[in-house]
Amino acid sequence: MKCSAGSRLGTGLVTAIAVLGVAVVAVSVAAASPTAWRTTPNPFAAFIPGPSGASAPNLTTNFDGVLFGVSCVDTQFCFAAGTPGATAAGSLTEYWDGTRWYEFPRSEILSSTLTSISCTSRTFCMAAGYTTNTSPTSSLTTVTEKWDGTKWSVPATPNAALRDNRLDAVSCTSPTSCTAVGGSSDGTTNKTLIENWNGSAWAIVASPDVPGVSNSLAGVSCGPGYLNIPFCVAVGTAGAGAGLGLVLNWHASASWTIASSSTTGSLESVSCVFLSSFCMVGGPNRIARYDGSALTTLPTPAPGAGFHADFPAISCVGSSYCAAAEAMSGPTPAAAFATELTWNGTAWSAASGGVNAGGALRGVSCPTTSFCAAVGGSGVSANGPVAIIGR
Repeated sequence: MKCSAGSRLGTGLVTAIAVLGVAVVAVSVAAASPTAWRTTPNPFAAFIPGPSGASAPNLTTNFDGVLFGVSCVDTQFCFAAGTPGATAAGSLTEYWDGTRWYEFPRSEILSSTLTSISCTSRTFCMAAGYTTNTSPTSSLTTVTEKWDGTKWSVPATPNAALRDNRLDAVSCTSPTSCTAVGGSSDGTTNKTLIENWNGSAWAIVASPDVPGVSNSLAGVSCGPGYLNIPFCVAVGTAGAGAGLGLVLNWHASASWTIASSSTTGSLESVSCVFLSSFCMVGGPNRIARYDGSALTTLPTPAPGAGFHADFPAISCVGSSYCAAAEAMSGPTPAAAFATELTWNGTAWSAASGGVNAGGALRGVSCPTTSFCAAVGGSGVSANGPVAIIGR
């Protein structure tokens, strides 16, 4: 994601978060919230051939795949991305046609995980993540996959000089403009990593770090603001453990700047509607509103005694409707479950339906206020979590 001009999106995000704008996981919503969420059948229980190109091996036994991101263009076109897990090679993508989900062929990149996806139309999506390498030494390298309306391809992505490099979120505003964020590490030093796509190639751009501590980015949201000026906001963590919530801003013709790094607790997700000067950010145990310079934590339904809530994905259609994917961890792994929260312009509340025992939701996307897709893993396989879809 991209965003801001100065240490505060300037008169920008405020004027311009009236000039601010977009989403992290390619999630958005519009105007009459879904009446209920429900789990939809996924293609792993019994593979069903889909549209042209949507054919792949049947994955019916001990499948431990997880979907980490989803992006919907409309109610009849969504793509979700993740990993097939240890039981299969390559990445994992699934396509929603308005009725059911289909699995698409994986990339030929072995041991790759797609952590996020952003679609701008039915003929353009970009997924981002990382590949685990074992030779000549153990390391992580960045990876992206591009959808052209017919098939997936793998554009080359650069890596920083440190040993491990990964992309954890991507936000696209057009086929010629995407921003991916993540981090690079050598095991001791951890720095933010930001890359831009110009329609033909990826390039690393300069990104700031809080001095003396570990830094990483986990979410990004980009979009047009006032006078159609492009903006981006990226969020992550500065410091060890829970650390401090890190927020970076960017806007056209400016460099990325640190807007906030003083609030306790890491941040994982962000969704902005820049023309409305509105952003929501999420992380462990909190959701906050971001105005371009400061975070304001908002009340959310209590997770219950002994439970820990995490909000790894948020999707906003406007300032009066957002959906958040919520992962709940309990006293034991079996007690974990997944659910959704919705924002009505005033308060967050628990959505009805879509609760999945033993699982976690990791991505959500709302093209309208009456339709959202949420993805994650359910934890019912003998070999680990399987992919789940909620609507």
